[in-house]
Amino acid sequence: MLGNTRTGINFELKNGAATVAGTFSSLVLRNKDFMYNTATVVKIMDIAAGTTLSVEATRYKGGASVKTAQNGSSLLIEKL
Repeated sequence: MLGNTRTGINFELKNGAATVAGTFSSLVLRNKDFMYNTATVVKIMDIAAGTTLSVEATRYKGGASVKTAQNGSSLLIEKL
């Protein structure tokens, strides 16, 4: 995070262009000297081969630049 202003970030799982219900997560970041925070969501889904999943992050408040940590973001998929 660059700057020292209160900034809010939302995260949602996308299946193609559609938001997957029940996957919303949010963070409020404040201080550039403490740059790390965690958001976790667990979702059980039925998906087919060829399904395109992505995580979308949007800033809803504040003006600070926010970026994910290198090798610090993950999407874990397990077959049940």
